[in-house]
Amino acid sequence: MAVIKVLKPEKLQIKLIFNELHKAQRQEGKAQRKILSTTVTSWRGDKPSFKSIRKNTLNSMSVTTIPSGNSHGIRKWSLLDLGTSIRWALMSQNFSAKTKPGSFRTRFGSGKTVIRGRSAMKKRNIRPRSGIAARGWTKKIKKTRQPIYSKNMNIAMQRGSHKAYRGRRKVSTL
Repeated sequence: MAVIKVLKPEKLQIKLIFNELHKAQRQEGKAQRKILSTTVTSWRGDKPSFKSIRKNTLNSMSVTTIPSGNSHGIRKWSLLDLGTSIRWALMSQNFSAKTKPGSFRTRFGSGKTVIRGRSAMKKRNIRPRSGIAARGWTKKIKKTRQPIYSKNMNIAMQRGSHKAYRGRRKVSTL
């Protein structure tokens, strides 16, 4: 006697899949915030916090982490991230920056600003100095986190589809 297994079609529970994907997005945002917050650990005074924005479209799901909070801190962080062509400030001779281009780590800096501002420097007939080297944090985080994010989203999709189908197959015989 032959046994035929019949699978009864049921509605796919898409919500379970999306829940897993959203969970993976939240975890990615948390990881990005943790990495970017290391860029401002040694800052005193005006420093930004970071917030993650999830964007979901028909074709993609993305997480973007941006500086938020203190507006002066956001401006300062953005200038360091993107760099500047000139600097209207004269630094002391023992000045060393707390951050380096291409690195999320901070270290102890030294020195101070001797003269600050365009008008103050022009009044003393001092030309602008070379600009701030771009730290490139946004480019680096995209480069380092993109493969991890893609892998985690694939795992979340598998986990969600497993949950959507689990316990749904009932075997009946004729």
